[in-house]
Amino acid sequence: MLSQPVRVFLCWFVSVAATSPLVGTGVLFAEDISSPNTIYVPDAASSVEASSAVDAITCDDDGKAPAWATALGQLQTGQYAEAKGSYERLLASEDVETRAASAIGLSRVAEETGDWKMARLLLDDATKRDADRPELWGRLAEVQFLTGDHKSARASAERAIALDENELRSRLILARLLRESGQVNDAVQGFVWFIRYYNRHDVTDAESLVFVAEGALEYARAKRSSSTFDTVLNDLCPDALKDNPQWWQASLLSGNLLLEKYNRSECNAEFKSVLKTNPNSAQAYAALAQSSLQDHEFEEARQQAEEALKHNPVQLEALLVLVDLELEQDDIVNAQTRLKQAVEVNRLDQRVLARQAALHILTDTLPSLPELELLFDHIRAPAEHPIDNTAPQSALAKLILELAERNPAPGLFLNDLGEFLESRRKHREAELVYETAVAVMPSFSTPKNNLGMLYMATGRVADAERMLDEAFQKDPFHVRVSNMRKVIKVLNSYETIRTDHFLISVDASDRMLGEYMADYLEEVHAELTAEYGFSPDDRTRFEIYADAKGQTAHAWFSARMVGLPWIQTIGASTGMIVALASPRDVPGKFHWARVLKHEYVHILTLQQTEFNIPHWYTEALAVRSEGMAMPAEWNRLLLERVPAGTAFTLDNVNNGFRRPKGPDDWSMAYCQSRLYARYLEETYGSDSLPKLIDCYKRNLATPAAIQEVTGVSVVEFEAGYLAFLKQLVARIEQSQAQPTLDVVAARKSHQEQPENLALAGRYAYALFDEGTTNEARKVAEGVQQKDPSEPFAAATMARLAMSEGETATARKLLLAAHKEEQLHPVILALLAEVTLDAKEFVEAARLYELGVKTFPEEDEFLTGLSIALLEVGDKDRLRATLTQLADRDTTDLGARLKLAELALERHDFAQAKAWGREMMYVDVDDPRGHVVLGDAAMGMQDWSTADKEYAAALELAPDSLPARLGLARSAISSNHPETARPHLKQILADHPDHKEAQTLLDKLPDAE
Repeated sequence: MLSQPVRVFLCWFVSVAATSPLVGTGVLFAEDISSPNTIYVPDAASSVEASSAVDAITCDDDGKAPAWATALGQLQTGQYAEAKGSYERLLASEDVETRAASAIGLSRVAEETGDWKMARLLLDDATKRDADRPELWGRLAEVQFLTGDHKSARASAERAIALDENELRSRLILARLLRESGQVNDAVQGFVWFIRYYNRHDVTDAESLVFVAEGALEYARAKRSSSTFDTVLNDLCPDALKDNPQWWQASLLSGNLLLEKYNRSECNAEFKSVLKTNPNSAQAYAALAQSSLQDHEFEEARQQAEEALKHNPVQLEALLVLVDLELEQDDIVNAQTRLKQAVEVNRLDQRVLARQAALHILTDTLPSLPELELLFDHIRAPAEHPIDNTAPQSALAKLILELAERNPAPGLFLNDLGEFLESRRKHREAELVYETAVAVMPSFSTPKNNLGMLYMATGRVADAERMLDEAFQKDPFHVRVSNMRKVIKVLNSYETIRTDHFLISVDASDRMLGEYMADYLEEVHAELTAEYGFSPDDRTRFEIYADAKGQTAHAWFSARMVGLPWIQTIGASTGMIVALASPRDVPGKFHWARVLKHEYVHILTLQQTEFNIPHWYTEALAVRSEGMAMPAEWNRLLLERVPAGTAFTLDNVNNGFRRPKGPDDWSMAYCQSRLYARYLEETYGSDSLPKLIDCYKRNLATPAAIQEVTGVSVVEFEAGYLAFLKQLVARIEQSQAQPTLDVVAARKSHQEQPENLALAGRYAYALFDEGTTNEARKVAEGVQQKDPSEPFAAATMARLAMSEGETATARKLLLAAHKEEQLHPVILALLAEVTLDAKEFVEAARLYELGVKTFPEEDEFLTGLSIALLEVGDKDRLRATLTQLADRDTTDLGARLKLAELALERHDFAQAKAWGREMMYVDVDDPRGHVVLGDAAMGMQDWSTADKEYAAALELAPDSLPARLGLARSAISSNHPETARPHLKQILADHPDHKEAQTLLDKLPDAE
């Protein structure tokens, strides 16, 4: 498979995990047998390690193992050199069966070690010597087919069947040749032959059972026969392993089927069981690599593919994994190198051809959509849509037309090409290719599955449901399809809030949240579409997932977006739709308005550039739109990576999003993307940002785009950016408190320089942080005796005193180390803290303000200052401080509430409304925010809004006095006294001495 769109599904999300083996039918051709929606995998007993070579071989009628039994055991257990020697000794045998088995065995050794040329030479010689042995012709046909010599493979297979109509390998090759030539119906009949053969014969040997299983699976894929999938996994493969525990091909087949169904945990168990039997199996390592690639574990996939190539330098599946990995990171040169190796193995393999097409797309220009439509119309109906062969054709078109001439139904090629296009967010082109695959090969289910997934990614839920329901009926084992159908069922149960530009789908429990989201999105729509000069043609869909059916909101959101059990974000966009976990159903709080704005910027920039904008730049613009301060985590990463020379560049910053080695890579990619945009804006002007968008809209590569926008080469641009980062790091270092050392590092430094009082002080401080207080005291006292002003030792002793309630002692120690002309962040923070505890609020405010000015990156000074100013009553300075705090901490409800209250005191109702809405953006269930909004609306004489907000607060907190009193006031102000009366009576019932309620009630006109 190509580098697929990020939508892999794991078995954890399917609620129908097997608890006991399914009962096999024993008859493959049994379409009426229903199967539970799960896959049973043979237990550990079915995947046994090899014992002795002879034990695994069925004996002849006289009780003796065949002469080649030992060699076969060596081959099956990966002892290739030993197997080669054993087979070579037997090749000159007078016994024709032994000679044939030895030639086949040697050809398999050659295949497993990557020598296809030798495999064919051996079989050519063997068929000349023993021309009447059908198994030799069958094996030759297999080698010819796997190396792309289809004409010779057909001749050899037909020769084998002429000698033995039941030669299984040849039957399988002929059916596959029919499929590769586009004779799909005939191919299906060829695969059905295996079902009939199994039903009519007593097939018991491992090799034959696996051949039957392969043929049956091809039929099942063509006809989507769930009962056949079931029988292969539960009968044929386990029976093969019972006959010969060393026949790892059965486990490999089971694993590949499970991988095909996106059941990664169980398929990996099968692949690992292969390696227990044959630790040198390149096929097993390549299969593990495919599994890792499917799950977007890119580094693991590369390691496994490279391991496969150590055992077989031309293992095709491993080479294709490496091609996909290079394509994933746009490394065209290495992708071409790997692909060239794959072409040398099998130039006609549809998977190889699909990757050739992908590289044509990357190195040439993708034909326009009308050109592609004409091309694929021709593939679907050549007679109705002829191609002008005299007109110049792109490399992509030539490849597709040549393939179609040879195979008018190249479903696998088209599916893989569609996956590549979808991974590049070419949704319409991918849809066209998938639709063509379905048209020319309607029995092939994979493109239907992918088309359904594509419909989901682009917001066409009804089309997706229809397509995926159809797929599921025939293949209930497909985990990805099963999970997405569950997502659709949940989504269909949601309410939809419609606005002029948006569709917001929410669970009924999130209706209030959805309404606030709708209002906010309409506001930012006007702002952002004006800024970017672009508006989507259709309403944009937002989906808010809540806890449901035993799964968390985040699990449903993750399944909707990527199919993984966990992703690092709380919101995501495909460029066509946005989904997020409901903020009401996730641990902690987040500022959902910023998330919505971030994701809507993705919608605009992706669609505006027809998805050509690189990942780093769409993230840069999305983060910029949030307007937030630099997070402390970003500062830490810049301090670590910029001096170390490990910061990202434009060449690799996208890898931080696509294939991060850890959370730090992911965060650093966001940080640097934002800083690239900031550097552009500050250095080349604010108009450089839309100019760069326009370059990507015209599909320019980043180096050319940077050159056009800035007038300098990308090398010069990167040099300037790096200098910008270094200046930023210097400012962070100057304004940030000195970090304490890890206790191990501090101890080492102290031991190396025991007379250095500064290092000793830091060691004492680190010991206190670790909780080793006695040792911390001992070291700090030693430093204090020599220099009472050493800051870390003084801070350590002060912290010890504070922990014992001796604040006066602590203050004395800190004052001895405090220097106004050379402020130390740790001393200053502790001194301000003890001053605040002593209720000396004016002095505490002065000290904290010193900290804010000198160490602006340290939030503790802002927090302390806000507390001191609140006590002092300096509301103007308090307002400025709280505003900074709210900007730094997007979820600080306390700061937002106090800012709203301060605004109400000043009768600045617009500002109060703004801070009340900020509270809603953090927690729509906080009744205090609704009361603030109600009070602001009252001040603006917006009675209906006041009623709505007070009612919402009362719904959330039925005992809320401010909400009920607000409703009464609003009703009176809008001349609805009878509405006010019951609220006032209820207040007085709960609070008999409430004077305002009594006064208002007394002033009401008598009820009629």
